[in-house]
Amino acid sequence: MEGIPLMGSDPDSDVDMVVGNPPVVTPRIPRKTSHVWKQFDKVTEKNDDGTIMKQPNGKDVMKAVCKICSEKLVFGGRSGTSHLSRHATSCLKRTTSDVGQTIIGRTPTGGIYSFTFSQVRARRETVRYFIREELPFNKVEKPAFRRWIQKSFGPQFKPPGRLTLRADIFLILEEEKAVLKDLLRSVPGKICLTSDLWTSNQKLGYMCITAHFICTDWKLHKRVISFPMLPCPHTGKIISDAIYANLLGWNISDKIGTLTLDNASNNDVCVSRLKDQLFGHDMLSRELFHLRCNAHITNLLVKDGLKHVESSLENIRESVRHVKYSPSKLQKFFETCQSLNMKEKRLPIDIQTRWNSTYLMLEATIPYQKVFDLFFYDSDFAYKPDLVDWQNAIVIKEFFEIFYVSTKSFSCSNSVTSSTFFFQLSKIVLILKRVENVPSFKPLYDSIKWKYDKYWKDVPMLLGLASCMDPCFKFTALELCLDFNYDYDSQSQPESQSPSVSNENPWLLPYKTKLNELFEVYLQKMSSGVTGMNETSSNAPQEEDMVLAMLSKRREAAIKKCKSELQRYAYDWGALITGKMDVIG
Repeated sequence: MEGIPLMGSDPDSDVDMVVGNPPVVTPRIPRKTSHVWKQFDKVTEKNDDGTIMKQPNGKDVMKAVCKICSEKLVFGGRSGTSHLSRHATSCLKRTTSDVGQTIIGRTPTGGIYSFTFSQVRARRETVRYFIREELPFNKVEKPAFRRWIQKSFGPQFKPPGRLTLRADIFLILEEEKAVLKDLLRSVPGKICLTSDLWTSNQKLGYMCITAHFICTDWKLHKRVISFPMLPCPHTGKIISDAIYANLLGWNISDKIGTLTLDNASNNDVCVSRLKDQLFGHDMLSRELFHLRCNAHITNLLVKDGLKHVESSLENIRESVRHVKYSPSKLQKFFETCQSLNMKEKRLPIDIQTRWNSTYLMLEATIPYQKVFDLFFYDSDFAYKPDLVDWQNAIVIKEFFEIFYVSTKSFSCSNSVTSSTFFFQLSKIVLILKRVENVPSFKPLYDSIKWKYDKYWKDVPMLLGLASCMDPCFKFTALELCLDFNYDYDSQSQPESQSPSVSNENPWLLPYKTKLNELFEVYLQKMSSGVTGMNETSSNAPQEEDMVLAMLSKRREAAIKKCKSELQRYAYDWGALITGKMDVIG
């Protein structure tokens, strides 16, 4: 029986029981560790109060945390590690930029493009979307947003949390600031600033500073370089210190050309201090530094004028309000429009704080005069407009149309507007002259003319020089406006026989002198460039046709007197451009 195993012994047992022999013990083979643990860490799960979470048997609850995406997964017991291996593989695919399925598609124009998903790019574009749309950070954690991301882009894209989103936004801010700082330093010419104060609904004061400049690509750029909160009181010293500190931060204090502000008295102190800080004894730069906002001045002119015509607009305003008062009245108004073959339209009503809303209300309402007459035919409505009200409304609308168009022109930020200032100003003068002798508009004319003389009779030097450099107008637009302002008719003056005596407007001489000074500085610092133009046609109103005719007549008379190169530029137009023109394009 020697060497024969006992019955019932386990042949797979580590111990062989043999009769007559001592037991033989073989060493146990250690369990192999899965390779997935190179991608995971074992952590103890904790409760909300910080205590360790326990299993029913009293052992600690353990989780496997992915080293790449920090996702927690269960392990141990019956769970095994297969699911951990699958997650490690898929997680690596999502975070490796060169691994993924390439998608071929077509552009709207028919071209072919390829796309490979990138978690980094998708996350960055999500952050930029939140920036552009000014969305709250917590929206990224809303269930509806998460569901939209999951159903639209699949599980491969994991959007950031709100804290990560906030941190990414600050990183992008620093990146964009560095790019913008390099761009501002590369500007070959001067940088023009506009600034204004703004009060939030929390009664906090803010100041916006915007930089306008022409880069080496001859394109006009606009960038908001600062929007700081400005503590009270908003004195000229506090405003100037805030602006100067921002210029130093961007390292562009030596590249500033002009600053445009509104007409608040504290801005005068601000400008005076900034001149000392930026230019010292450079008298030419100091003189051309400050500009008053022409859109703001136009707003002051129109608001003063509207006070004298409010009675003529009251019936029309109340009629529009009556129509919009209830759905039944609005439905009746639409039915009246249909009976007269007029387009159904919800007419706007003006807002007291925005004068252009009054113009837009009249522009939309006047074509519906017959609709209102039929609507109120058998009504005892107290504010029913009569024929006189409509006639006055037409005149008021035509009068303020020039101011509305001029405001849009002055406020444009996508093209150069300073050179067209005198063309717009000449149209304003002509419309004022049309109502100068109309008795019913005499109070309106006096009010607007007083404000006009206060701000625009002495034409800003910088705008005069800008007009002279515009190939459309050159000296003639400036001269025409000065003739209007000072009631001087240079075209009717007798031709002088002496070369030392000129028959041109004497108010034009300071602008020519200053232009010569600027031209000398230009010759020293800059080389001449080439500009192009894009000509388009437009339907010009009556005042615009009159201004263009006057400019053409002045060009023919002035071109005979050219002597120097600067004079030949100023008066040798070639052809009058009646449409829009990009003076830098």
